[in-house]
Amino acid sequence: TGPWCYTTDYPDVEWEECDVGEPKKCDASEPSLIASAQTRAPAQYAKLDGRTYAKCEGTYKRSDDLIQGKPIWDRIDPDSSRFIFFCSGKWRVTGSQWREGLLAENGGSCGSFISSDDGAAEWYAAKWDGAGAVAAAVAADGLIPLKLREGANGHVKELEVLYYVANVPPSMQGVKVVLLPIQGDADLLLSFSEPRPTRSSATWLDESVGVKQFTLPASSEFFCGRKPSEDFDGRQLRNRRRAEEECKLHIGVSGFEEGDFKLFLYNYTQDAADAVAGGDMMDYDDFVATSCSPGCDDLRLGNAECDIACNTTECVWDGGDCGYDGGYGFEDNCATACPVAWIGDGYCDEACYNSACQWDGTDCTADSGCADGCMPNWIDDDECDEQCNNEACGWDGHDCSHEADECYTDSRGIDYRGHVAVSAAGHQCQVWSHQTPNAHTKTVLAFPTFGLGGHNFCRNPGSEEIGPWCYTIGGARWELCSVPPPSDKCESSANSVMDYRNQCPVDCANILGNGRCDLRCNITSCAYDAGDCGVGLSLATILEAANEAGVAIPRKGYSLVMVGAGVCSGVAVGLVILRLVLYRKRKEELKLRGYTVEEMKQVEM
Repeated sequence: TGPWCYTTDYPDVEWEECDVGEPKKCDASEPSLIASAQTRAPAQYAKLDGRTYAKCEGTYKRSDDLIQGKPIWDRIDPDSSRFIFFCSGKWRVTGSQWREGLLAENGGSCGSFISSDDGAAEWYAAKWDGAGAVAAAVAADGLIPLKLREGANGHVKELEVLYYVANVPPSMQGVKVVLLPIQGDADLLLSFSEPRPTRSSATWLDESVGVKQFTLPASSEFFCGRKPSEDFDGRQLRNRRRAEEECKLHIGVSGFEEGDFKLFLYNYTQDAADAVAGGDMMDYDDFVATSCSPGCDDLRLGNAECDIACNTTECVWDGGDCGYDGGYGFEDNCATACPVAWIGDGYCDEACYNSACQWDGTDCTADSGCADGCMPNWIDDDECDEQCNNEACGWDGHDCSHEADECYTDSRGIDYRGHVAVSAAGHQCQVWSHQTPNAHTKTVLAFPTFGLGGHNFCRNPGSEEIGPWCYTIGGARWELCSVPPPSDKCESSANSVMDYRNQCPVDCANILGNGRCDLRCNITSCAYDAGDCGVGLSLATILEAANEAGVAIPRKGYSLVMVGAGVCSGVAVGLVILRLVLYRKRKEELKLRGYTVEEMKQVEM
């Protein structure tokens, strides 16, 4: 209903509304924050070309910080070690280590840094010949070029997104993209059609912890955004692609945690991938490389274990695992993407919530987790998380339909939540949250109410087929499943995707009745934390509801009103008050459960 924030008291209180006062009518003469946010120009990018003795060429991004009235431009490619600022009539370039001091001093004495020959309104319009840069070109679209095998270094802030574009010529047999975090953690977004993919518009999204890897062969129906006809097989698609013009792959790197990263693009084929995995240099050289080094598994970079095959310059010395960082500034990790310095820092880090990192100290909960990577607030969050889909975590509460039977009612099986995990032809089903061996778009993000996620049970997302089906491992790309026929005698709650809202959260099981009132469990379905929080309704709650209803209840007579005492007016007033009490209590329960705003809206509709 208004501004809110996550609290530092998790798991007792995950989030709370903020007291910002009543809304006021703004003075028309004052600039509106909403209006300024809507009209603010998008971030601008520019590129400094040519060679300088300080290696200042690269792509720069305009920031909101000003020195002498003009914005600072921070370099984002090939790294974040430079920035451009305006001082005493000229644009200047220097190392990022001076940024904070120069900003605080509004440029100070400007310093003896590389400077432009003139003070044009924008740095990219200035002349830089005297500094050794032969050109300054504007990258109007802000898309950073990503070239095959060369890799790109970048730095992304928390919640920021950097956008890259890669040309995919017809000769490429597939694409492989690898995102290696140097510090922090970043997410990977990809699309052939959307120049700036977001979480809602990206065709593929990888939010896992650590190294991200995406592969897509040219035989895929999604390659280059062109979907073939039903009788158009992969070989025909490849041959047609070779006769067509190149397409573009758009890549977004989103900062979940601020830090540096390295981004790779390879020409991918399964044959080349098998050769690399086997360390076969002859076959490896016959293809364009599909990993940073023969025999190196990109997904093991930065996993706190030294892999000799990855200990090369191209693989950034196994992501720093082998004791040498080559100047990249790696931090000591206890697990992939979790620096030791993050443990016990007061911030709950997803990458650190595992046994190797002591469950991030007490930053997330006071107790140990149920399984590595399974965050406590993921259980019963209406999405089946693979990390939580195990016995120790209670099968992710109700999210993975572990308690469901094989009964369903829809003729096409869109409400099937059973556990058949092999196709009718006998092939094992691929986990829906995986993109290998079959890349696809049937994700929880695209089909949130069709029971997808971290499991491989047969489903029918979007009701596109005649019955439940799955992507297969070892068979055809996808196959129908052999499930029981539909029935009109199913228990209504057996496979209900909303049923979990009426249950006690699984992560409350170990803290019920421990003598302390845990607010997340202070709901009716948990018996008010097994009595630790009292009986739920208090006299104060009833009186507050009565006041909201505008009913004046005498201090000594409220009990007579509540029971009615045979007086019709008292009964009516009591019913009004009871309804308000229950309404308030329900809202409190939803709040204490820690659901998102969207979930709360769905429940209250």
